[in-house]
Amino acid sequence: MLHKFLCKSFYIYKMGNSLFYIYGRDKDRYWLSEPIHESEKQSLGRFKHCVYAFALQERFENCQSIYYYQGRYRLIKVTMEDNTLMLSFNTDDALRAFEDAEESLHDFKKSFMERQFNNRFELDKYKEITSYGILTVTYNKC
Repeated sequence: MLHKFLCKSFYIYKMGNSLFYIYGRDKDRYWLSEPIHESEKQSLGRFKHCVYAFALQERFENCQSIYYYQGRYRLIKVTMEDNTLMLSFNTDDALRAFEDAEESLHDFKKSFMERQFNNRFELDKYKEITSYGILTVTYNKC
Protein backbone atom coordinates (compact mmCIF):
# COMPACT_ATOMS: atom_id res chain seq x y z
CA MET A 1 0.00 0.00 0.00
CA LEU A 2 1.35 3.39 -0.96
CA HIS A 3 0.99 6.22 1.57
CA LYS A 4 1.94 9.82 0.99
CA PHE A 5 3.19 11.91 3.88
CA LEU A 6 4.85 15.27 4.35
CA CYS A 7 8.51 15.29 5.38
CA LYS A 8 10.79 18.35 5.46
CA SER A 9 8.64 20.36 3.04
CA PHE A 10 8.18 17.80 0.31
CA TYR A 11 6.13 14.68 -0.32
CA ILE A 12 7.88 11.38 -0.21
CA TYR A 13 6.31 7.98 -0.53
CA LYS A 14 6.33 5.38 2.20
CA MET A 15 6.46 1.92 0.69
CA GLY A 16 6.56 -0.48 3.60
CA ASN A 17 9.96 -0.10 5.27
CA SER A 18 11.31 2.17 2.54
CA LEU A 19 14.95 3.24 2.72
CA PHE A 20 16.76 6.22 1.24
CA TYR A 21 19.61 5.41 -1.13
CA ILE A 22 22.42 7.17 -2.92
CA TYR A 23 23.33 5.22 -6.06
CA GLY A 24 25.84 5.72 -8.82
CA ARG A 25 26.33 4.63 -12.42
CA ASP A 26 29.80 4.14 -13.82
CA LYS A 27 31.14 5.64 -17.07
CA ASP A 28 29.73 2.63 -18.98
CA ARG A 29 26.29 3.33 -17.43
CA TYR A 30 26.29 0.23 -15.24
CA TRP A 31 24.98 0.54 -11.69
CA LEU A 32 27.68 0.37 -9.04
CA SER A 33 27.61 -3.01 -7.30
CA GLU A 34 26.55 -1.46 -3.98
CA PRO A 35 24.71 1.73 -3.03
CA ILE A 36 27.00 4.62 -2.09
CA HIS A 37 24.86 5.09 1.01
CA GLU A 38 21.60 3.80 2.46
CA SER A 39 19.65 5.05 5.42
CA GLU A 40 16.29 4.67 7.11
CA LYS A 41 16.19 8.45 7.48
CA GLN A 42 16.12 11.11 4.80
CA SER A 43 19.73 12.06 4.06
CA LEU A 44 19.59 14.96 1.60
CA GLY A 45 22.44 16.74 3.43
CA ARG A 46 24.69 13.76 2.84
CA PHE A 47 23.57 13.60 -0.79
CA LYS A 48 24.34 17.32 -1.17
CA HIS A 49 27.89 16.61 0.05
CA CYS A 50 28.14 13.79 -2.52
CA VAL A 51 26.96 16.18 -5.27
CA TYR A 52 29.66 18.71 -4.36
CA ALA A 53 32.35 16.02 -4.23
CA PHE A 54 31.15 14.59 -7.56
CA ALA A 55 31.14 17.99 -9.28
CA LEU A 56 34.59 18.87 -7.92
CA GLN A 57 35.89 15.43 -8.93
CA GLU A 58 36.99 14.77 -5.38
CA ARG A 59 35.00 11.50 -5.20
CA PHE A 60 33.06 9.20 -7.48
CA GLU A 61 35.49 9.82 -10.36
CA ASN A 62 34.39 6.55 -11.96
CA CYS A 63 30.72 7.66 -12.02
CA GLN A 64 28.90 9.38 -14.86
CA SER A 65 25.88 10.10 -12.62
CA ILE A 66 24.65 9.80 -9.03
CA TYR A 67 21.08 9.44 -7.79
CA TYR A 68 18.98 9.94 -4.68
CA TYR A 69 16.18 7.40 -4.26
CA GLN A 70 13.56 6.59 -1.72
CA GLY A 71 12.86 2.93 -2.12
CA ARG A 72 12.30 2.52 -5.86
CA TYR A 73 11.28 6.14 -6.42
CA ARG A 74 13.98 8.38 -7.88
CA LEU A 75 13.88 11.88 -6.45
CA ILE A 76 17.09 13.40 -7.88
CA LYS A 77 19.55 12.60 -10.66
CA VAL A 78 22.91 14.38 -11.05
CA THR A 79 25.12 14.25 -14.14
CA MET A 80 28.35 15.96 -15.08
CA GLU A 81 29.23 16.47 -18.73
CA ASP A 82 32.23 18.51 -19.77
CA ASN A 83 32.05 21.51 -17.43
CA THR A 84 28.29 21.38 -16.82
CA LEU A 85 26.60 19.92 -13.75
CA MET A 86 22.90 19.11 -14.19
CA LEU A 87 20.57 18.27 -11.33
CA SER A 88 17.19 16.78 -12.29
CA PHE A 89 14.36 16.80 -9.74
CA ASN A 90 11.12 14.84 -10.02
CA THR A 91 9.15 17.52 -8.17
CA ASP A 92 9.44 21.15 -7.16
CA ASP A 93 9.14 20.01 -3.54
CA ALA A 94 12.19 17.75 -3.93
CA LEU A 95 14.12 20.73 -5.33
CA ARG A 96 13.14 22.92 -2.39
CA ALA A 97 14.04 20.21 0.12
CA PHE A 98 17.46 19.74 -1.51
CA GLU A 99 18.10 23.49 -1.45
CA ASP A 100 17.03 23.69 2.21
CA ALA A 101 19.21 20.76 3.28
CA GLU A 102 22.43 21.55 5.12
CA GLU A 103 25.49 19.74 3.79
CA SER A 104 26.50 16.87 6.05
CA LEU A 105 29.58 14.70 5.68
CA HIS A 106 29.36 11.38 3.85
CA ASP A 107 32.33 10.16 5.85
CA PHE A 108 35.42 11.76 7.31
CA LYS A 109 37.61 11.39 4.19
CA LYS A 110 36.52 14.77 2.78
CA SER A 111 35.57 17.93 4.65
CA PHE A 112 32.66 20.23 3.83
CA MET A 113 32.73 21.29 0.18
CA GLU A 114 29.97 23.87 -0.32
CA ARG A 115 32.36 26.83 -0.35
CA GLN A 116 34.68 25.15 -2.88
CA PHE A 117 31.68 24.31 -5.05
CA ASN A 118 30.34 27.88 -4.94
CA ASN A 119 33.79 29.24 -5.85
CA ARG A 120 34.11 26.97 -8.90
CA PHE A 121 30.56 26.77 -10.25
CA GLU A 122 27.97 29.37 -11.19
CA LEU A 123 24.26 28.88 -11.70
CA ASP A 124 23.32 28.75 -15.38
CA LYS A 125 19.66 27.67 -15.56
CA TYR A 126 17.20 27.39 -12.69
CA LYS A 127 14.00 25.33 -12.69
CA GLU A 128 13.96 24.63 -16.39
CA ILE A 129 11.23 22.09 -17.15
CA THR A 130 11.93 19.22 -19.57
CA SER A 131 9.35 17.68 -21.89
CA TYR A 132 8.91 14.92 -19.27
CA GLY A 133 8.03 17.43 -16.54
CA ILE A 134 11.39 17.06 -14.78
CA LEU A 135 12.84 20.22 -13.19
CA THR A 136 16.48 20.86 -13.98
CA VAL A 137 19.07 23.11 -12.40
CA THR A 138 22.31 23.61 -14.31
CA TYR A 139 25.68 24.90 -13.12
CA ASN A 140 28.70 25.75 -15.27
CA LYS A 141 32.27 25.50 -14.10
CA CYS A 142 33.89 28.95 -13.83
